[in-house]
Amino acid sequence: MSRRLTSSWIAIAACGLLVAGCGVDTQDAGDVSTSPTVPSTTGGRGATTGQSAAERQRLLEARLPKRPSGTVAIDSRTQDSITRQGAQAYRGEGGTSRIAFSGTTEDRAYQNLCAGRVDAIEVTTLPSQGIVDLCASRGIKLVNPLQLASDAIVLATKNGSDVGGDCITVNQANDIFRAGSDVTNWSQLGFDDLPLRATGREADSDVFQFFGQLVLNRVDASLSDVRSDYIVHRADAFQRREVTNAVRIQRVAGRVARYRARLRSRTISARRAYVSRAERAADRRILAEIRRVNERNRRLKITVDGEQLAARNRRLVENAKRQARARANAAYDARLEQQVRRYRTEQLGIADEPGTVGAFRFSYYELFEEELRPLELDFGVPETESGQPVRIEDLSAADQRRIAGGATGPSGPTGATGASGATGASGTSAVDPRTPLSGSENLPKTDRNGKTIYPGPSCVFPAQQTITTGVYPLTQRVFIVTSELALRRREVQTFLDYLVSQSRALASENRLVPITDQQLSDELLTIRGKRPTEQEVAATDIEPTEPETAVTPITPPGREPAPAPSGRVPVTPAPSSDGRSDIPGVAARGG
Repeated sequence: MSRRLTSSWIAIAACGLLVAGCGVDTQDAGDVSTSPTVPSTTGGRGATTGQSAAERQRLLEARLPKRPSGTVAIDSRTQDSITRQGAQAYRGEGGTSRIAFSGTTEDRAYQNLCAGRVDAIEVTTLPSQGIVDLCASRGIKLVNPLQLASDAIVLATKNGSDVGGDCITVNQANDIFRAGSDVTNWSQLGFDDLPLRATGREADSDVFQFFGQLVLNRVDASLSDVRSDYIVHRADAFQRREVTNAVRIQRVAGRVARYRARLRSRTISARRAYVSRAERAADRRILAEIRRVNERNRRLKITVDGEQLAARNRRLVENAKRQARARANAAYDARLEQQVRRYRTEQLGIADEPGTVGAFRFSYYELFEEELRPLELDFGVPETESGQPVRIEDLSAADQRRIAGGATGPSGPTGATGASGATGASGTSAVDPRTPLSGSENLPKTDRNGKTIYPGPSCVFPAQQTITTGVYPLTQRVFIVTSELALRRREVQTFLDYLVSQSRALASENRLVPITDQQLSDELLTIRGKRPTEQEVAATDIEPTEPETAVTPITPPGREPAPAPSGRVPVTPAPSSDGRSDIPGVAARGG
């Protein structure tokens, strides 16, 4: 279990992996539409008059594919996913169930789950309301998704430097790095007048592919997807040195050495003239001193041997000139070094100018957070209480109709980003219900469940809690999505219990962000129907990289029922009524 998991966040596996036995056949039924407009089985009368809800449920379950006893079928995205690693560990510790994997896209994985072809799926997106309803219409009631781990991309500049701001939107992050970007100065983002330089990893690295998915919105990203002046590095350490200007500062030493050599070469003649003047001045001083001594000797009638006197005078002259040369050279060197220091200061100022931004995995940023200054991120669109973008399907039916028809009403107009542009039978544009809203003017005050909608801005600092809860925008979380029906099978319950219990160790080994104690407790409650003991939770502890903070628990099945299933797990604290955010790392919400 020691190998890294980084590639499992990006690539989609084309074939299945087998822990025991053969793969799962996911082609035993027709395609299942993921459209949210499907009949609901949660109310009203069924096709057969007088048929009870329980009878309808039994009939629906009877139509679903059956699996042999002892087999757990899972749709997992990649060959080295955390679930597959957990399955290998499960078998290695004596697990008796046969864990069979298939690999496909996430849309197809949800189709397979709703068709009953698999017991569980590993995905990075939560089920939409349409998928929840679709599965329910086929007799499969989804439980709260089980989060296994998280990871994130952190955009950071040099710590201790300032570009004039700390928060950008997701769209601005894309504008900085994308191909064809014309963002060359931080002032274009509303910050200081400083040149903007972008750096990162090479295209075949897992970090770049993860970055490409979250920032560039590209699967299998390449260097053609980034700006032309993107500075490529083949190691995180080199990229960090680029961001902190260590590389540029290191180059200054070479430039200074070359400048000193050029300066010395250009001033050879001037130095000789300077030293010569010093020698002549010393010669004049010592000769004047000799004359004074000779005059004194004559007055006092002191007789001195002529040869001894001449030798002594020569020594005095030579010593005086030698000392004068040394002092002159030292003084001249000091003048040159003063020029060199001015040049070095100038060059260091240029080299250490703030403005370089790089993309790092959160686990690497944590190791060097004293050197790196992370940018806070804002979705740039209206958000729910849980800090997620408000999507069209989150609105009331009346507001959805206004958006679909482009109408203006008490709750509108409300824009939507990424609309498909398709035209329906009524002549109005068909809008993907998963599309996030844009704009804040005349925004609906609440969503379909009466929860407050916040127009923003909402700047989020990258930290373990904001990543684990999905509030930080450049986050990717790994979930296991399963159903009440699947959890009735002992083999499914046993394996998922093991997987969730081991998820924190697996996350730590793969440099991912592990789930919290509270999340672990809530997820085991979902699987077992009862909470684990404190000792059981403590037994899964790993060495924390920072003090763990409290997080609002997931609402498990059977507890306070929501008015209608949302398909979204409320894992973050609701903002306070006065507009301040109670989520650590989340700035006060605008509006």
